[in-house]
Amino acid sequence: MTATTPRTKPQPLTRFRKMVAGVAPMRFATDWMLVLALVGLCVAGRQTRAGESSAGAAAPWELSLSGSDWQIASFEPGQGVAQKAFADGYPDKEAIAAIVPGDVHWDLERIGRIPPIYYGENSKQIGWVAGKEWWYRKSFSAPTEWKGKTIRLRFDGVDYLTDVWLNGQLLGRHEGQFTPFEFDVTGLLRAGGENVLAVLIHPAPSAVREAIAAGEWEWPVMHTIRAAYPYWKCMTNAGWDWGCKVLTMGIWKDVRLVASEGVSLANPIVLPQLEPPYNRATLRTRLSIDADQPRSIELSYRARCLTMADPPVMASHKTELVAGASQVEFSMEIAKPRLWWPNGYG
Repeated sequence: MTATTPRTKPQPLTRFRKMVAGVAPMRFATDWMLVLALVGLCVAGRQTRAGESSAGAAAPWELSLSGSDWQIASFEPGQGVAQKAFADGYPDKEAIAAIVPGDVHWDLERIGRIPPIYYGENSKQIGWVAGKEWWYRKSFSAPTEWKGKTIRLRFDGVDYLTDVWLNGQLLGRHEGQFTPFEFDVTGLLRAGGENVLAVLIHPAPSAVREAIAAGEWEWPVMHTIRAAYPYWKCMTNAGWDWGCKVLTMGIWKDVRLVASEGVSLANPIVLPQLEPPYNRATLRTRLSIDADQPRSIELSYRARCLTMADPPVMASHKTELVAGASQVEFSMEIAKPRLWWPNGYG
C-alpha cells in the first residue's frame, strides 16, 4: 500500500471564531458552532477506548488508540527495519512502557533512564536520545462490526519524521510535526481480531544535534532547525530563556481509527461574511468528501451560538458525488447574528 496524501484532521464538528481588532465595529458573536452531518449516513458516534467492549451496543465509529498501553524501543539508525521491528511477532525484550500522546524523553525520564531534564544542566546529558530511532508499538482489537466498512488510521500529530506499519505492512511516511495525516487501512485491519501498529520515529538530523552539542546559542540553533526541518518543527527545541535545548520526538497527539460506510467528511472550512447593516450573515462552507462510489447524498447543516440560548439555524442541500475525493461548497444565511465589540470599541 502507499500512503495517502497527508490531510487536515477531519472534524464533523468545527468551532470557528472571527476575531478582529480595530477593523470594523462589529462582527459575529465570539462563539459559533457549525455541525455537518450526512442525512441517512452516520459519520460520527461515541468514541471507544481500545479494548472496550461494544457488545450490546451499536458499533462505534471511532476507536481511540491513545493511552498508556504502548511500548517504545530504540535502535541505531536503520537497524529497526533490518531487524523487522515492525513484524507481528517481534520480541520487545528491551521495550519500555510509553504513553500516547507523549514524548520519548518523557517516557525515559519516568523510568529513570535519563535524569530529570529540567533540573540543573541535565539536558546536556540527553543528546543521545535524539540520535536513535525510536519504535512505538501497540497491539489492539478492532470491533467485529467493522467488517465491510471503510477504515482510516488517523494521526493528529507525530514529531517529526515517521514511517507507519500495520500488521507488518508499511503504510507510508509522513514528515512534519504539526500536520495531521491518515492512511486507508480497510484491507489490512483485522476486524474482530488482534492488530499490531508500529510507528518509527526517525533520528533528528545530525546538523541540529551537532549544533546543540557544540553549545551554540538559541538563534544559531534555530536557524539550523529551520534548514533541517522543511515541514516545520517547534522552534523552542532550540532552547529559550525559560527552557532548555531538547529535540522532542514521539507521537505527541492522539491516534484513532475511524470507520465509515462509503462516505467520509474531511477538512471543513467555514468563512463567515458580514456587512452593514449587520442584520444578516452568510456562512460559506467548503469541505472534502471521499466516496467509495458515485452517490447522491444530502448534507445537513446546523449553526448555533455557544454563548446564547438562541435556537440553531438549520439548512441542507443535496449533491451528487463521484467516486473518490471531491469538494462541496454551500452557503447558509444567519438572520440577526449575535454581534460583539472588539476591545476598545464598546
